Amino acid sequence: MTLPVGKVLNDKYTIERVLGKGGFGVTYRALDETSGRYVAVKENYPSGHAQRDASGYVFVNPQSDKHYNWALRHFITEAKMLSRLNHNSIVRGYGAFEQLGTAYFVMEYLEGAPLSSYSPGSLTEEQLRYLLDHLLDALVYLQKHDICHRDIKPANIIIRQDFTPVLIDFGAAKQEVSDETFSLGFMSSGYTPPEQFADNNCLFPSIDVYALGATFYCMITGSPPPPSPARQVNPAHDPYVPLASNPYMTSRYSEQFLRSIDTALVLDRQYRFKNAKEWVRYLKGSFTPRQKPVSHPVSDSGGTLPWDNPGSSPTGGAYTPASGDEIPLSQIVGWVGYIMMAIGAGLLLLIIFSLAGTGGSSSAFDSCLPLAIGLVLIGTVVRLILRHISDNQDE
Repeated sequence: MTLPVGKVLNDKYTIERVLGKGGFGVTYRALDETSGRYVAVKENYPSGHAQRDASGYVFVNPQSDKHYNWALRHFITEAKMLSRLNHNSIVRGYGAFEQLGTAYFVMEYLEGAPLSSYSPGSLTEEQLRYLLDHLLDALVYLQKHDICHRDIKPANIIIRQDFTPVLIDFGAAKQEVSDETFSLGFMSSGYTPPEQFADNNCLFPSIDVYALGATFYCMITGSPPPPSPARQVNPAHDPYVPLASNPYMTSRYSEQFLRSIDTALVLDRQYRFKNAKEWVRYLKGSFTPRQKPVSHPVSDSGGTLPWDNPGSSPTGGAYTPASGDEIPLSQIVGWVGYIMMAIGAGLLLLIIFSLAGTGGSSSAFDSCLPLAIGLVLIGTVVRLILRHISDNQDE
């Protein structure tokens, strides 16, 4: 049961219609009579634990009192957290109030459509990159405030009329781990990484990275990736097919863009982008992931996507696994450093043994000594510089 149209809340918000209903609340569009603008008003109304009488007052089932009080505390925490944020790609909060036995949270009303309403494959790479850049910037902002959204998916991203994306529905967001007994348990199939299934209270930024990767995977393929629990059953035969190994995809999108999504969807988070900042740096060419995903053969012999006609693949034949990744320049330089150190050390040992055998010095060995020392020093300096650069990239 929802509030009726025309109901006035807090003496100024007139309910116009229901925008959405979920397990923990109802969201209305309302007119702010004082400013003349539309706002979104979210009501704390956990289904199964609360009921409403004819006047609109919310009362709690006696056996659900503990659950309801926890939900109310979490709701108020969400309102306070969101009201402190100020980013163009994060829905703005205007404050909260208590009335009718529950709480209400007033937010920015967004004119636009959810990303989920866009047809798969309908957006160009330029458009997708525009959306991705804004959303990654929002995640970097959230991480600076130690906030993890934890429920990113196409339905929770609104595209404004000027085409800028906005993250909404922070009901699953957490800013710090508390001692609460109950958990919200938001698990969107295909968008939830393994670490969130293992511990729903974890706050790793990599959670949002995975969900955002799944969101863009869905926007170009038409469906989310296989659920992470199914992918974990047999990691050696992960049903996830890397986009960058799919020639049909690489004919439509750049390899770098596809690889960034693949990296965001790696099961083991130590090889995934650990935060949005790393993803941003990768797209700018200033970051190399610790280990890129391993390509798996594609079972679809036609090379088509769900919305394409059979045989419409530009490749016209079966898929072939992607060739091996290129070797990073830093790794090549590192090998050269090792080789220089090894040659220099070998020369030093040869000089020492030769001097010990002859009982004195010789012009030949004396001339080799600076070279040997130089090789060892240069190789050592190269390794130290590369280690310093690597440590800075990981920060």
